[in-house]
Amino acid sequence: MIPVKVCHVATLTALGGVERILMDLLSHSHFNKSEHFLVATSTRPDLIKLITDKGFKCFTPTSRFRYDPGKLISIARIINNNHIDVVHSRNAYANSWANLSLTILRNPPKLITGEHGTAWSAQPPISWLDRLANQRAKLVVANSKASALMLENRYKIPSTKIRVLYNGIQIPNYPNVKEVRHLLDLPMDAEIIGSVGRLDTIKDFRTFVDAAEIVIRKRKNVLFILIGGGPQETFLRSLVESKEIQNGFKITGWRVDARSLIAGLDLYINTSIRESFGNTLIEAMMMKKPVIAPSVDGIPEAVQSGETGVLLEPTLPVKKIHTPGGSQYPRFVVRDGNLQPPLSLDPHFLADTIINLLDNPDLREEMGRKGRERATQLFNIERYASDLENIYQEVVE
Repeated sequence: MIPVKVCHVATLTALGGVERILMDLLSHSHFNKSEHFLVATSTRPDLIKLITDKGFKCFTPTSRFRYDPGKLISIARIINNNHIDVVHSRNAYANSWANLSLTILRNPPKLITGEHGTAWSAQPPISWLDRLANQRAKLVVANSKASALMLENRYKIPSTKIRVLYNGIQIPNYPNVKEVRHLLDLPMDAEIIGSVGRLDTIKDFRTFVDAAEIVIRKRKNVLFILIGGGPQETFLRSLVESKEIQNGFKITGWRVDARSLIAGLDLYINTSIRESFGNTLIEAMMMKKPVIAPSVDGIPEAVQSGETGVLLEPTLPVKKIHTPGGSQYPRFVVRDGNLQPPLSLDPHFLADTIINLLDNPDLREEMGRKGRERATQLFNIERYASDLENIYQEVVE
C-alpha cells in the first residue's frame, strides 16, 4: 500500500492543546498508512525548535507581514512540490489559509478541516473564511460532540460531513510528586491544588483565584498554583496580591514542561467558561489526579462526574475582563446539548467541592485510578493516530 501523503497546516503561535496534539502525533512513529508533513502559517521560534528537536521538518512559508497574500503562493508551492494527497488544517486560522492556498492549485488535494474550539469565538473575516473552508472540505474533524454541534449551528455544516475524533495524548513517563514539587519549590507536605493553561479570558482563572481565597481562609497547609502565562497574567498576579493570599498562591508563568508538572498536584481544577474538549483534564487523569470542572461543552465527554472527577454546573454571570491580546468571549456555549450563553462557576461552590475532596483521600484515590483507566483507554495517541489514518484513507478512496 502506498502511504497517503498528509500535510498538516497549523499556526504555531502558542503552546496550546492543538499544538501539543500535533507534536505528539508527529512524534508518533507507528504510522502504517500515511506520511506526514507540517506547514506552520505563523510561528514562534521556541515552538519551531520543539518540532525540529524531535527531528521533524517544519515548512514556514515566506511572508512580509502577518496576512501577506504571498504566503498563499508559498503554501500552495509546498503542497504541490511534495505531492500531497490530503491537507489537514486544525483551527479557524489554519483552515482559512489552507483553503485559500488550495484554490490556487489546478488539481488540489483533498481538504480536511479541524475544529478544536475556535468556532466558539472566531470573528469576521476569519469566521467567514473558516466557514467557507469547512463547507469546501471533504470532511470536518471535530474534537468533541460539542464541537460538532457548534459547527452545525454556527456554520451550518451538515452532521454527515463531520467526524468526531477525540484528542489523543502521548503517555510518557511522568515525573513523581517529589520531583515536581522540588522543581517548583513547593512544600512536600502541603495539599496542592492547581490548574494549567493560557491565562486568558475563556479560562476564567479569576474564579479559580476567588475559590482559592475561600479555601485558604478555611484551611491550613494548602497551596494553589497556576501553571501558565498569557494576557491575564498581570491582572491575576495583582488580584492575588489584593486578596493578600500570596503565601498560598503561586503563578509560574509560561513553561514548556507545563503538562508534566500536573504530577505534583493533589487536585486538578478547570474553571473554563468554554472548553471544546479539555486536553489538560485528560493529562491530569493520566496522572491519576481527580479533576473538578464545569459541565460545559466537551468536558462531560472527557470527564465522568462522580467517577473520574466532579462536574459542576456554572450558574453565575461571567465577570468579563478585557486585556490586550485576550480572546473574545463567546456568545454561546454548549450546555445540556443546547447552545446557551456562557456562565461561570460559583467560587463558593467550587471551594466547598475542593475541601470535600481534600477531606476524602480514599475517594480521590479511586477517582484517580478510574481516570487513569479511562484516559489511557480512550484518549491515547495510538488510538488517535489509527483513527486519523482511517479518515485519510476514506477521503482519498
